[in-house]
Amino acid sequence: MPQCMFCGKATTTQEGLKRHITGRPECQRQRALMINDIEAENLNTPDADLPPVDSHVHPHLEPNPAPRKSCRITTVEEVEDEDGIPFSYTRCYFKPQADTSWALHEGETKFERYRRYQEEEVEDRWLPFEDARVVKCAASLRGSKDMTHQGRLSITQNCTKLSFHNNCSFLQRVDALPCGPGWSCRKVTVCGNHKDELGVPLEEEVELWSHDPVECVQELIGNPFFKADMAYSPAKAYADCAGQHRVIDEMWTADWWGKTQKVLPKGATIASIILSSDKTCLSQFQGDNIDSPMWDPESTKNILEMCKNGQHPPEFEENGPCAIYKPFWADLPHSNIFLAFTPDLLHQLHKGVFKDHLVKWCIDIVGEEEMDARFKVVPDYPGLRHFKKGILTIKQWTGREHKEMQQVFIGLLTGVVPSCVLVVAHSILNFSYHAQLKIHMTDMLDALQTALGVFHANKDILKELSICKHFNIPKLHQLTHYVQSIMLLGMADGFNFELPKCLHIDFAKQAYCATNK
Repeated sequence: MPQCMFCGKATTTQEGLKRHITGRPECQRQRALMINDIEAENLNTPDADLPPVDSHVHPHLEPNPAPRKSCRITTVEEVEDEDGIPFSYTRCYFKPQADTSWALHEGETKFERYRRYQEEEVEDRWLPFEDARVVKCAASLRGSKDMTHQGRLSITQNCTKLSFHNNCSFLQRVDALPCGPGWSCRKVTVCGNHKDELGVPLEEEVELWSHDPVECVQELIGNPFFKADMAYSPAKAYADCAGQHRVIDEMWTADWWGKTQKVLPKGATIASIILSSDKTCLSQFQGDNIDSPMWDPESTKNILEMCKNGQHPPEFEENGPCAIYKPFWADLPHSNIFLAFTPDLLHQLHKGVFKDHLVKWCIDIVGEEEMDARFKVVPDYPGLRHFKKGILTIKQWTGREHKEMQQVFIGLLTGVVPSCVLVVAHSILNFSYHAQLKIHMTDMLDALQTALGVFHANKDILKELSICKHFNIPKLHQLTHYVQSIMLLGMADGFNFELPKCLHIDFAKQAYCATNK
């Protein structure tokens, strides 16, 4: 029986073993390191085409990095190209940028300072818990609704007598642990657009809870868990030692970081932080619909012109545009607010272009019942979801359902829609899969742009079928900027809302449910 040489997991087939290694990040990383070690042994001549590296450059930015445990290496799964020739590269060659920051010394993290304090005070390292088994038990209890029942199970399994007997005493010990940036609260008076009987606008006092962003950055940079994945200087990555085939994955390998570094003082360091903001439902109930109105640019311009001339058009109050006298980014150095509109795979591609538009267009052609029936009769296959109840009964969609639909969507349309519609659907899905790549090269970006060009060349069939009146769709327009955004800011997956949206459960919904609402 095949067995994983990295974690020991046994599988029934060799294909299962390959899927296991590909799907488990730790095994995939160990496999990449093993390949690098083998390459290092067989490497006879050094690659010296790229410029040498100064001694102060971050170890991630070496032009010919020696394979070692601490070196972060870009890897992809070995696949066959269109000609049947295996394509694989397991290392990148980096060209560092001059006049960037360099390491002065290695500082002491907050975790290390706390450990040193425990040693100096001869304090038990597991406080406020008894020992490692209790800590492990406490970690398993975190977030459990039935603390007493789970605690009894843990005691039985670990033969450990816990010092906490209820949720309150457990949380008291958790609060005694070192924590990250603290919360601050201030009262904010909000003036609404509704008025009372006397015509005075209604006001409400709300609480605004926040972290100090500088402390949050310090917490992230000082966390040893991220040490091997941190980069402090920009560099250009290449798949070959001659520097002909560029590789773009994370932000420090893209163009924006390097361009911004040139206008900063020598030795300055950019702390790259990606911020995301999105609304979420805190309650468990459904049905609260939120509508974001879209305005026609020409009519909006006319309304604003009327307001400028002292008139008070009713459309201004109905549509709710607000004047911005001094935007928050006005005084930020090196800022370009338009670059903040980054690719969003979840809302723009999966939910937007695919679910809200492409699926709707195809349903209008095929019919709801026929489309639903085709989803139901898709045969079971490993790795593919079987929508045995169809898609019409799904009330709350997630990015996972959207991606699972995409895997079978082209097959469902075959033979039931015109060939030009099938080309349109194929081009959108082709664009979606190329945009989700975590590693981009020049030919991959060309394929991304080509897929979008194929869509625009065939989209008029939807007008001819009276399915779509126009294509002035903001999310569809945003796709034209994907290649530019990837070149400037790195892979689109780095700005995907899917990850922070999952964190809503841990950091928003569960916290809200623990309060008195």
